[in-house]
Amino acid sequence: MEAEIKNIQANIPNVKPPTIMSYSLGNYTAGSNTTFDDMAKLVGAVNIVAKQGIKQHTKINSEYILAWQPDFIISHAHKDKFALVRRQMLENPAIAASKAKIIIIETRHFLSVSQYIVAGIRTLAKELYNIE
Repeated sequence: MEAEIKNIQANIPNVKPPTIMSYSLGNYTAGSNTTFDDMAKLVGAVNIVAKQGIKQHTKINSEYILAWQPDFIISHAHKDKFALVRRQMLENPAIAASKAKIIIIETRHFLSVSQYIVAGIRTLAKELYNIE
């Protein structure tokens, strides 16, 4: 698992770290001390929610998306529901008005605290940096 993560990191370009935030349709996000924050750090991104001092998982007002202006909003869905979740997210006026790109990661790779998290880290790196 560690070797796979090091391989992913070796392919990440040396660029300004993108700002990211997790966001689920129930208005939940993840700050510091979360698996999402660990994922962000592993791929060289800044979890903008943790940067605001928010810890763990919490419900937020979607207007914070406009205030914080993340480069990317990360969510999750089952593989056959990606398009539906993206469409539902864009129905949120704050997300629709933001300049953030939406990344959907397969739920089993996003909410996992097992070896499957590596697939989520790989997907996150690929989408953030447009790498293979």
